[in-house]
Amino acid sequence: GGGIAAANSFVVIADSTLADNEATNGVGGGLAIYDSTVALVASTITGNTAGNDGGGIDVYTYDPAYYSELIVEGSTISNNSAGEDGGGISNNGGVVGILNSTLSGNSSLNDGGAVYSYDVTYIGNSTITDNTAVVGSGVASAGSGDYAVGVISSIISGNVGGGNDVQSVGGTVDGFISYGFNLIGTVGAGITAFSEATDITGVTDPGLGALGDNGGTTFTHALQAGSPALDAGNHPDGLATDQRGPGFP
Repeated sequence: GGGIAAANSFVVIADSTLADNEATNGVGGGLAIYDSTVALVASTITGNTAGNDGGGIDVYTYDPAYYSELIVEGSTISNNSAGEDGGGISNNGGVVGILNSTLSGNSSLNDGGAVYSYDVTYIGNSTITDNTAVVGSGVASAGSGDYAVGVISSIISGNVGGGNDVQSVGGTVDGFISYGFNLIGTVGAGITAFSEATDITGVTDPGLGALGDNGGTTFTHALQAGSPALDAGNHPDGLATDQRGPGFP
């Protein structure tokens, strides 16, 4: 971990910024998680670099008795880069929950501009846009069945590079599960998940403003007039506010 390495521990990172760290020949430019539970709340991980996986964060489990877990809530992971998989987050073995958060401007030289997932990942009420990768410019999933990436009420669109916004990798046929209310851009071959009546697919311009200060403690992308995401989401996780926090229901 270029910034923090959490090993066999429980860590809460709140109202913090991890920026401009490097794991030159390793993983987790901002944060590396090994056999640990980490909560990232109302924080920013930006400008970090990993030579291998997880430009922003890398999650890995060595000992199944201490399965790694990462919860990202009300946070922004932006402009991180990975030499391999997962420009923003690489989940190589653990449980990852991304709630009410933004992943933007991250890049990978392989799979998963924003997120690469080999294990259990859940994305809810989040925005994933303007990320870059060769495969899976937004989210790349190497899992299926119980290890598929679950998505609800989220925007995964407007990512760039050679990959689709959502894409299965590593021989996986359909690495996603949709719980509805999603706005998805380009969908990789074999993915049938985003067919719920409340899902919108094929939208390459989600109608978002630039990443910036729209209130709250973290940068976000504001919905612009005419965006197909306006009034199209839901909040099944009982969220009282959007990512910006109090005062922004």
